[in-house]
Amino acid sequence: MKNEILDDGFIEDLRWSLEPGEKIIWEGRPHVRFMASHPFKDVKFEFEDLFGAAIISFGFLFILIPIVIYLIYLGGIPRYLTLFLIGFFLLIRGSAIIKRKKTKYTITSQRIIFQLWKMGEGETLHIIPFSKIKNIAITEESDNNGVIYLGLKDPSSILFETEHIIDGDKRHQPTLEFIDDVKEVGQYIQQGIIGKL
Repeated sequence: MKNEILDDGFIEDLRWSLEPGEKIIWEGRPHVRFMASHPFKDVKFEFEDLFGAAIISFGFLFILIPIVIYLIYLGGIPRYLTLFLIGFFLLIRGSAIIKRKKTKYTITSQRIIFQLWKMGEGETLHIIPFSKIKNIAITEESDNNGVIYLGLKDPSSILFETEHIIDGDKRHQPTLEFIDDVKEVGQYIQQGIIGKL
């Protein structure tokens, strides 16, 4: 598996905080994919950057704008409410994009490190040592991309929550969201749990 090179100082800062003998096994971030089928082939859309998400957002707006303009013309919706709704929609989409770009995961020989982002809080760093993990569950979404759920020995010992990377729903246990090569990354975690990394 090819490790992803993260594009900021997160990993460089992390390397300075590693324990003696601890090494980085894997590092990555969420990769959200959607599939759209037509009679000839499957087309994959990957929304990893602002441009891809903007295309989807503006697609929704091209559907909504004619309806909204028609309702304004008829006097059904005040202009200020329309601007507020469009701004709110763009804010929600923008925060989802930032969350995907700022969320990062690192698996070392001793622990899993989460860099998470929430609107209003910014980036936060959280650590779960392998000694606190009982087991894992993997759900494959598409194309060997999926979510890894961490079953903890004592869930109350972890003082942070992860969220579904798309809709923001809180997870009941810590997760690594929409990871490429999810089965291979899951094997790294399983090896860490039994002390084989």
